Amino acid sequence: MKRFTRYLLLFSLLAFQAVSANQDDVASEETFNFPGGIIELELEKQSDQIPDIKFGLANPVIIEYKDYWRVLIGIGLDILPGEYVMYYKPNYDGASGEYKSLLVRQKVYPFTKYQASQAKELRRAYRTHDSFSDLDYENTQQPSLPLSMPVKGIWSENFGHILFNDKTSSMLTPNALVLQSSEETVIRSPQNAIVSKVRTDQTGISELVLDHGRGLFSILSGVSDLTVETGNGIVAGAVLGRLKGDDKPTIRQAPAEPPQLIWQTVVNGAYVNPIILSQLKP
Repeated sequence: MKRFTRYLLLFSLLAFQAVSANQDDVASEETFNFPGGIIELELEKQSDQIPDIKFGLANPVIIEYKDYWRVLIGIGLDILPGEYVMYYKPNYDGASGEYKSLLVRQKVYPFTKYQASQAKELRRAYRTHDSFSDLDYENTQQPSLPLSMPVKGIWSENFGHILFNDKTSSMLTPNALVLQSSEETVIRSPQNAIVSKVRTDQTGISELVLDHGRGLFSILSGVSDLTVETGNGIVAGAVLGRLKGDDKPTIRQAPAEPPQLIWQTVVNGAYVNPIILSQLKP
């Protein structure tokens, strides 16, 4: 079903692309408009009501400012470079819809080999989710930007890289950042959010989904000593829990792995590099 949905999205985007030939072009030249990044637009505010905007089958993130709407469109790693369009219709009586042209630039991610011993660690940096919320309501509050790092430290830099193991003919493309840090490091919320989903395993390690509003999510995996639960509203910088490594090994056990925090960000259903969202203007 996931594969069908992905193909349907790509088909819809390509169909929109054909329509755009007779429309006014508003090509984006933003820094981050490549697969794994975002397209950022500013649209003139013609009404106080949120406009109707579609990118394929998805609803982009829309943030209200005094004189314009700020639109963030997530570009999945499986989207091909080229020209696409979004549907835009202002929300006032008599308004008509139109298609606006968008540019997805090419980004050549590094192609590197990895060893079999690295597979477990690297596989943690690739996850997909069936849903981002267990709540029975939608968070319509507009998100605040930029996102802050949930933990200070050295994060992995292989988001979107093509990692290949020639011995097993397996390929990995991380859609997350991973941080290794010391025991008991405090984990904080990257921004204001509602805790929309929590999954805790038998060892007490949790995965949290934070709904920042209007289709922007953070997923944090590797949280222990959890201080929040599903449905909680939290502010930027709120303590979510701590990092905790494996139990201390005995003499016969392998050394404990250092604690890891995995951070993913999702914009209109597309996994994008969290670093980008941490660099956007307020």
